[in-house]
Amino acid sequence: MRFRRGLWRHPDFLRLWAGTTISLVGSGLGAVQFTALLFLDASAREMAGLTAVGVLPGLLGGLAAGAWTDRARRRPILITADLARAALLLSLPAAALFDALAMPQLYAVAFFLGGLGILFDVAYRSYLPALVAKENLIEANSKIAASGSAAEIFAFSLGGWISQLTSALTACAADAVSFLGSAFFVARIRAPEPAPERLEIEGGLAREAFQGFATIRRDARLLGIAASVGGVHLSHGLIGAVILVYANRTLGLAPGVMGLVFAIGGVTSLAGTMATTSMTRRLGAGRALVIASFAGALASLTLPAARGPELAAIAFLTAGQLLSDPFDAVREITRTSVEQAITPDTVRGRVNAGLQLLAMTAQLAGSLAAIAFVPALGIRAILLMATASQLAGAAALALSPVRHEHDLEAARPAPIA
Repeated sequence: MRFRRGLWRHPDFLRLWAGTTISLVGSGLGAVQFTALLFLDASAREMAGLTAVGVLPGLLGGLAAGAWTDRARRRPILITADLARAALLLSLPAAALFDALAMPQLYAVAFFLGGLGILFDVAYRSYLPALVAKENLIEANSKIAASGSAAEIFAFSLGGWISQLTSALTACAADAVSFLGSAFFVARIRAPEPAPERLEIEGGLAREAFQGFATIRRDARLLGIAASVGGVHLSHGLIGAVILVYANRTLGLAPGVMGLVFAIGGVTSLAGTMATTSMTRRLGAGRALVIASFAGALASLTLPAARGPELAAIAFLTAGQLLSDPFDAVREITRTSVEQAITPDTVRGRVNAGLQLLAMTAQLAGSLAAIAFVPALGIRAILLMATASQLAGAAALALSPVRHEHDLEAARPAPIA
């Protein structure tokens, strides 16, 4: 049943929100990355490789995940993915107890966590529009994004201090518990999920898997969103591959200090989530999306500009968190809501999977580019490449008809190919 009086009176959404929040806090600890960096003393290339391995499952099976979620009920998929991720994370401290933990196991865990994460994300994004009314999508995505921002305020910092004062393996155990908590709350959702309506396509699952791309290709709004997703995630791959090494070894920041600096972004992201509803109402969803995309990209220039003594480096990084993170939050909430509003339910899983595959491909390309070019160009050049990628994605949005979308309740559905 869909509630139309605000989501605070929607008990099933509140359960989904609670589970997601607990999971975000655990995942924000950075347990696998800190285990590689501090417990196994991983090099910059090994850290970049860990990032790359995490996105491979999206390339190998993302489209099949989309077709599967359009064929099955989505809530059981969410619960299974949570339980499996908890088991993977618990395998790391278990191996360490027998002095058997090594980088190959971290690569394997990162690979399967990435695959389960893709499955969860596709199912979750497809499930949410069936749980809440279309006009409540921005509110729902804003609340979940607010949880992510709140987790960012203290979770990464907590993970840094746990890793520094005890062990990164403790953070792995905490992350596993968070996935168990998420599974508990999702399992308590009471609204019956109807059997999915099948869109019969000749060729079976293999042909169905590519249906999302066909739908994206037929709608210029989805094409603009796809270009933005590619630009942002290429940037994420570039930054994610080098940021911990950059902050720790180039700028000389201790893990606890790094956590405190990045936690500031959680505060400003939270402000962005709170401002999204009013910003989209005033400007329209499309215009808000374009403005936020350009503003966040330009603000990311503070990363490569960071230098000098420790206090000066902290000031540059802090400025980046203050300037870029609020606009990034508005961009992600609005883009997700527009995508959900204009995509028909019968192909929603496949469209989500197609966009996820694009995101993973771009992120992997960014990680591999970092591995290839860091020795010759240096980390700051990689960070400049990341800014350029974000700007290209913002330009694609500005040139697409998605900028004209105003009221999501009245949004025209994309044609099914």
